[in-house]
Amino acid sequence: MTSNQQRRKKRQQQQKQPGHTEAAQAVGGVEAAERTGGELVEQQPAAEPMETSGAAQEAHEGEHAPGGGGGGASSGDKELTSADYYFDSYAHFGIHEEMLKDSVRTKTYEAAICGSAFLFKDKVVMDVGAGTGILSLFAAKAGAKKVYAMECSEIAECAREIVAANHMSHIITVIKGKVEDVELPEGEKVDVIISEWMGYFLLYESMLDTVLFARDKWLGDGGIVLPDHCSLYMVAIEDAEYKQEKIHFWQSVYGFDMSCIRDKAMLEPLVDTVDAEQIVTNACCVKASS
Repeated sequence: MTSNQQRRKKRQQQQKQPGHTEAAQAVGGVEAAERTGGELVEQQPAAEPMETSGAAQEAHEGEHAPGGGGGGASSGDKELTSADYYFDSYAHFGIHEEMLKDSVRTKTYEAAICGSAFLFKDKVVMDVGAGTGILSLFAAKAGAKKVYAMECSEIAECAREIVAANHMSHIITVIKGKVEDVELPEGEKVDVIISEWMGYFLLYESMLDTVLFARDKWLGDGGIVLPDHCSLYMVAIEDAEYKQEKIHFWQSVYGFDMSCIRDKAMLEPLVDTVDAEQIVTNACCVKASS
């Protein structure tokens, strides 16, 4: 089995976990990719907008974008909506393991936060979509006075245990609930909002709306949102193995011609990991925020 096949098999297994549906497709026809490893924070006291073009985290339709607005699915007689499944699926550990093992993503945030301690020292920070609390832990390590870790799914309970295990309970408060419904003590404002809001091809998941809601509701005068600057890149790839496996397959299925499906499959986007050697063009900047 090739490395590409192994990755695809792993992805298919993850998508079959309870609460998951097929991965939302964000890249079509020609594969698209986001440039990784960009700076997140300008290293100057008069901080410029933080820039990131790091790898977008894995997310599935039916999953909760970490910290997004919406409650987890309940077990009573309540009819479950797609939004319920979207949020509740982030109670599964697999998605958090996958995000944490994305070293480009995680180490870029760590470098941005801990490498810019002057932005966090003695500040009140809100982590929108805290998940396991990794960004909150980075903020506390950078010297934050107080961190509110907002998380809607059941993983919030684990986040509390993680915070306690790392002796950060006096700094980090995990708040389980829908961002739009939460109130901070005495109407407190925050100095910094951090979030891993990026999804497939940057914008899939609509997580950004939740971050903007938090900004408008809680960010104090002179406060900052990190990241607040992103660039979107696209490249073309060549993957003969994929085309043979997914496209040409339909030409003869157990001796029958099903090529009409092949034509439709050609138009269907796919979210997947590709090897660098498969890239056949330079990166093209589709959109860069100013």
